[in-house]
Amino acid sequence: MTDEMKIEKAELAYFTLCDSLDEDGWKYIKKDGDLSVKYRETGDDLPMDCLFGIDIKRQVVRFLSTLPVNMLANNKLVDAAVACCIVNSKISYGCFDLNIETGAVCFRMTYSFKESVMGKDFFRNMRRFATTVIDKYNERFLALSNGECKATDFLDI
Repeated sequence: MTDEMKIEKAELAYFTLCDSLDEDGWKYIKKDGDLSVKYRETGDDLPMDCLFGIDIKRQVVRFLSTLPVNMLANNKLVDAAVACCIVNSKISYGCFDLNIETGAVCFRMTYSFKESVMGKDFFRNMRRFATTVIDKYNERFLALSNGECKATDFLDI
């Protein structure tokens, strides 16, 4: 695939993402230069800052949401790493990542559009799935970062 074709395909994915957000009435900030959008969603408990980015070179769409936690604050890096492993073994798509330098926990999903075309419903489903997973675990990660639970408590979710 030529570079021009990659750019066209990535831009199509980006505009489809924006159209899906517009149709669903979302307020978001878009950066046309790097084909990304940011928005905030409110779940059952904590707000979720979400980012969609389109990677032209790799032909993937990425979803990222950093949880409002800091695992360095109470020396919870090891517990957070174990908790991420426990949770990741339970979910079918996406994963929680721990940044050991900053103590941040992020939910990440990627999907390649190299051999496919993604419609608005694809992005809606990706958003719903991501926010459902984040909402299920974010309060527990916050409790872990505050020293209010242990990593093994994630086995019960």
